Amino acid sequence: MANILKREFKFVIESMIDFDSLEANDLDLKPFFEKQGWLTFFSRLNGPVFPFLVRDFWKYATVINGGLDGQREIQSSVMGMEVSITQDIVAHVTGAPNEGPFEPDSDKIKNSEIQRHLLLMLVEEEQIHLPAYIFNRFCEALEEGSQKSRCLIQYCRLLSEFFHQAGLIKALEDINASEVLKKTVGDVMNASILIHMKRKSNLNEIITTGKAFRVKGKGRVFVDKYPLIPKLNDLLVISDYLNRESESLT
Repeated sequence: MANILKREFKFVIESMIDFDSLEANDLDLKPFFEKQGWLTFFSRLNGPVFPFLVRDFWKYATVINGGLDGQREIQSSVMGMEVSITQDIVAHVTGAPNEGPFEPDSDKIKNSEIQRHLLLMLVEEEQIHLPAYIFNRFCEALEEGSQKSRCLIQYCRLLSEFFHQAGLIKALEDINASEVLKKTVGDVMNASILIHMKRKSNLNEIITTGKAFRVKGKGRVFVDKYPLIPKLNDLLVISDYLNRESESLT
C-alpha cells in the first residue's frame, strides 16, 4: 500500500444531467433510465461535493470481505468517526433497485468495454443491477488506488450524498466547521454534447429551453431510516480532529 502521507489525490466528479436540455434537442434519455428505476439516482447526483471530507474518507478506506452481516464492505473514517458502506447502503441512497444481473467476475464484463455493454442492456431494456455495479467499481477503485502514489478518487458526489444522509454535513454546519465544508460541483451534461457527437455543428444549433439548470444545495431530502454515523453527536471527537488537522486546513 502506498504511503498515505505521500499520496496525491485527483477528484473524479460525476456529471449532473440536464434531461430537459437533452429532450429539447431530440435526445430524450430519461425514459431509458426511468424504466431502470434510476431517476432518484440521477436526482441525487445533482448537488455539491465536499472535497475535504471525500479525501478524508478515501485516505483511510479499505475493502473488507465478510464485514457487516457477512457482506463485503468498505470501512473508513471521516472526521475521526468510523464509516462503512455496503452494497445495500448504495442501493438505499441511490434509490435504485437492488436487483438484476451483475457478474463482477465474468470475462464478458471484465474484458469488454463495460460502458458499451451497459448501453446495450439499456437499449434492450434489460434490468441493470446499478447498486452492485457502483459498489464493485467502488471497491476496485479503492484497491487499485491503494497501490499507487497518485490516486483517482471516484464517486465524489455519491460520497458527499452519503455524508449528507448520515447526518455529518448537518452536524458540521451546526458547529460552523466551514473550513471542512468548502464545496465544488461537477459538470452538467446537456445538449452541448451533441456537438461532440457530431449531431450539431456549433452551439447556435442547440435549442435552449429557457429553464436554467440549478444545482441543488439547501433543503436536500433525507432518506428514511438511513444509518447515522456512530458518535456523530460527540462534538469532542469532531473538535479533536479539527485541532489535529488544523494545519492542513489553512
